[in-house]
Amino acid sequence: MDELPRHLTSAEARRSGVTRATLTASGLVRTHHGLWVADLLTTLDEAIAQAGAVIRCPWAVCGWSAVELLGLPDRRPWQPGDPVHVCVPTAAGRVRREGIVSRKGLERRRVVDVSGIPVVAGIWAVADVLTDPLATHEDLVRLCDGYLHLGGTAGSLVAPASLGRRGASRLRGALRDTRHGAESPRETDLRLLLAQAGLPEPEQQVRLVDADGATVCRFDLYWEEFALGGEFDGDGHRTQRGRWRGDRRADRRALLLGHRRLRVTSDDLMPDRRHETVEEFRTSMVPVRVPVRGRLVRTVDSSPLVLPW
Repeated sequence: MDELPRHLTSAEARRSGVTRATLTASGLVRTHHGLWVADLLTTLDEAIAQAGAVIRCPWAVCGWSAVELLGLPDRRPWQPGDPVHVCVPTAAGRVRREGIVSRKGLERRRVVDVSGIPVVAGIWAVADVLTDPLATHEDLVRLCDGYLHLGGTAGSLVAPASLGRRGASRLRGALRDTRHGAESPRETDLRLLLAQAGLPEPEQQVRLVDADGATVCRFDLYWEEFALGGEFDGDGHRTQRGRWRGDRRADRRALLLGHRRLRVTSDDLMPDRRHETVEEFRTSMVPVRVPVRGRLVRTVDSSPLVLPW
């Protein structure tokens, strides 16, 4: 039993002369019908490898599983017990196995390789999650913002939203709130929170340059009429000493030029803190009464997308 591999199918065991009793006594775990593994699943990659071992037709990862592998903003990271989403050819029919959620139409999708795993291309991953009833409007806006940040085009998002397929109306709603410029899902969350509270819409990724042409800082969100910036700080801004010190220095230099910056953490976006966060920005939005210094450089066009509806 010590010579058994960590991962084998029942068919492979029979060909090797290993009986079912031996498999049962070996300590291997049956995670799918006909598949035995050494350990329970702990990562999405392991779940995909096991799913691929029992699917008898061409396949590619799709849906939320593809979103995670492609580095797009996920509704939530994969956890043990969650299914793997795969797409198979229409002629093959759906895969009906526990732990696998399948959809048909692989022949119509473009597939890319992600570390040896076949994954449907980004726009198809976006389109596949539109019918998930658990996905909120904010989930879809984060996803669309992230798709644009990773190089996707607005036109490729508009195409499935213009079709009569299921979920198209949800995508159209998300695209109305989608903008170029968000570099993290939390930046999207902060922008949406302030917009839903009725505050003016900011520009994104605006660089402040001093008289010598040196960059003072870059604002995640910026309101020029108030000389006010908004910044989401992940834990790296706190745990990396050089980054933390650089942030403090940039804030001081920006303030000397007349520009203020409000910093927000994940705690400030929690339900019990959102109202306080909104009010901090609201009370800080005071029209500038004296000329500010420095030059503003727009690095992206963060205006609303041009939509055909």
